[in-house]
Parts: sequence; structure tokens; C-alpha cells
Amino acid sequence: MSEIVVIRKNNKRMYLRVKEGKIVVTAPLWTSDKQIKKFVENNQAWIQTKLQKSESHLKSGDTIFILGQPFEIIFTPDRIDVKGHQIWIPKDQKIFQSFLIKLTKDYLFSRFQEISRWMQISDIQLKLGFYKTKWGSYHPKTHCIRLNMNLIFTDQECIDAILIHELCHTRIRNHQKEFYREVEKWMPSYREVHRRLNSYSIPKIES
Repeated sequence: MSEIVVIRKNNKRMYLRVKEGKIVVTAPLWTSDKQIKKFVENNQAWIQTKLQKSESHLKSGDTIFILGQPFEIIFTPDRIDVKGHQIWIPKDQKIFQSFLIKLTKDYLFSRFQEISRWMQISDIQLKLGFYKTKWGSYHPKTHCIRLNMNLIFTDQECIDAILIHELCHTRIRNHQKEFYREVEKWMPSYREVHRRLNSYSIPKIES
């Protein structure tokens, strides 16, 4: 989910840092992209621990953006409600996530169906959840796309980009040039939009 920045130097080994929400890999000059990818995958547990510490913890009175709209968060002991641009919610991450799914699922399913019809892809399911490592994933055995609910904190164009990306995987399973040509056929600005994903912080209620 986070941007990976690769710095190649004349050193003997690879090492990792997490800086400003980005994964920074410093690698020897001779290291291949495949080796770097494997190195990052093998260190996912450590990376996620570091990334979680950089998440934005909410305080009562903070404003967050959901589907591009501003909402003031007000923590209350037992009230769950939304009126205008204010949200009343207990200070509990699981309750917060459940509330967000109810608030935004109609839009996400509607947009998914609209893009699927436009791309002429049928009989495919959408499942929503909060995931730590991927914005989305396609599962060919079940013909199902899983969408990371943290996308609601980005913008609507970013959501479209991930939906298109995963729907294109129903036709092309890899990430070779042919795949990105297919993605950019449906969204010419895909690469620019995808880079923008990393500029958003993910609000979280501190436990």
C-alpha cells in the first residue's frame, strides 16, 4: 500500500527504513528489482509495525475527510450518529470501522457496479474490509475483488483507480507492461492518480 523508494549505493547489503509513510530500501548497485521485492516481502511484519506508528490517531474535534467530504469527529460514550458534517462515535476502533462501512458501502458498491458494467465485466463480487498491506486484491477462484476500506480516506478518483486495477486483473493476472496498458486504456491518468494515494494519512482511533 505504501510507496517503495529504492536507493542504490555502493554498499554490501540491503537495509530498510520507514520514513514519512514511505518504505525506503537502500540496496547495493547490483541488486535486481526481484531481489528488492523479495526483501520487502520478507520484512512485512517489521514494516507494518513501523507504518502503524505513523498513522494519524484521532482526537475529539478533529476533522477527517470521507469520500472527499469533511466530517468533525466527536467522541461520546455510547452515541453513534452522523448529522450534517459531524460524527458522534465511541472511542473504539472496531466500532469506528463498522460505522464507516455502513456509511460508505452503498457508494462503493454502486461505483463498483458502474465501472464493472462500463468495462463489460460481469458475475464478479465485491467484498469490503480494512487491510494493512494492499489497497485491493482479486481472487480468481472466487471471482471476487476485496477492496480496502481505507480508500474512503483518499479521493473518488483514487477509489476508481484501484477498482479499475483489480477489474483488469480479471483479464490479465500479472503486472507486466500489457497489464498496465489495459489499466491505462480505462484510466489514462492511472499512474499519476496511484502516486497520489501515498499522500493520504489513514485516521485511526488510539486503543
